Amino acid sequence: TTENRQPMKITETPVDSKSLADLTSFANGILEMLPKRDPDSEFLDVIDQTLYDWQQSGANPVEGVEEDDLIYALGVLWGNHLVKEHAWRWADLTFHEFNDWTGRAVVSESGSLSILPFAYIRECLDGEDEVKISAVPVALRSNVIPEFPPGTFENVMRGLQRIVPRG
Repeated sequence: TTENRQPMKITETPVDSKSLADLTSFANGILEMLPKRDPDSEFLDVIDQTLYDWQQSGANPVEGVEEDDLIYALGVLWGNHLVKEHAWRWADLTFHEFNDWTGRAVVSESGSLSILPFAYIRECLDGEDEVKISAVPVALRSNVIPEFPPGTFENVMRGLQRIVPRG
């Protein structure tokens, strides 16, 4: 249960708008290079399927783009979608219980929820998690995610399970 857990010690630092603008410009350039999908596909479905195909094949799906650049671009595109559609914000989160490791994240308005898109994409490529980016909007619009206290930055992707198998 969530009642008995101690919150982690996390510090939030806002990401400046200039950095975000530069990252978005970079990511939008790579978006044009992603494998083409059905024109009716939802934006996140394209990102989800691109990552899934990459995870399954082990081969970078975008020729001429370095792996780390593609991870960053996919993460920026996904994060920007959350910012636009759910009024989240970009932040750098420092996890003090993990040797002050800092990860770029998108966080909910109250700071009760977070997603670390770059870390999550890397975990998927390393085989540590299944790809479930396209499941996030449904989870955020429904009541499947429990309430967490403000400022706890609960990682949405840690508890999200795919109900309908991919296929």
